[in-house]
Amino acid sequence: MKIKLNGSTAELDFHIKTIEDLLAFYQLSHKTVMIELNETILDKENYHSVILKDGDVLEMVHFVGGG
Repeated sequence: MKIKLNGSTAELDFHIKTIEDLLAFYQLSHKTVMIELNETILDKENYHSVILKDGDVLEMVHFVGGG
């Protein structure tokens, strides 16, 4: 499946089906992450149930501490 992730085309492995799977793949499961899917910001509580589809457009931002 191909999606657009942060402005770039990404080819996802067949086992990545949900937002939760995508976060696990990028090792972001335990980070504070904001996800916009097709111009809609998602609630974290729904990451496990949102199914990705070919052609989806995602913006994914995670926060990094520092100073």
